[in-house]
Amino acid sequence: MASQAVFDAVMARLEANWDQTPITDANGGGCVPARNTPFLSVEFPIANEEQLTVGSPRHNVFREEGAFRIVLSVPIGHRLTPFNAWVDALRSVFRGQTFAGVTTWGAAPSITNARSVNGAYYELSFSVPYRFDFLA
Repeated sequence: MASQAVFDAVMARLEANWDQTPITDANGGGCVPARNTPFLSVEFPIANEEQLTVGSPRHNVFREEGAFRIVLSVPIGHRLTPFNAWVDALRSVFRGQTFAGVTTWGAAPSITNARSVNGAYYELSFSVPYRFDFLA
């Protein structure tokens, strides 16, 4: 899981730049829109931290590096073409950006979850690597 600062920065950027679908909470207990419509979720599967400088307390630089994953869940039975365009638009929100101290690089093209065809939603997702430096 990312630090709170990274989590807040990513969520704020997403909420400021995305209004096509609801964004569900990762710990929302499986809550999905009531009307069988698309929705987004954000995951923070990996994060590592290392100390970059050694000095007096609270003046050391630490670096957090990791990746976050954005998942677009689409109701089964819909053509994917318009949703692929949505994913490309989302990727551009995070590709090569710096916001609230978080630096991102390329956002990988989307992948699909073949297992999702057994449920009510089909998943398209992509990951974005990030770096965040902070003093502690």
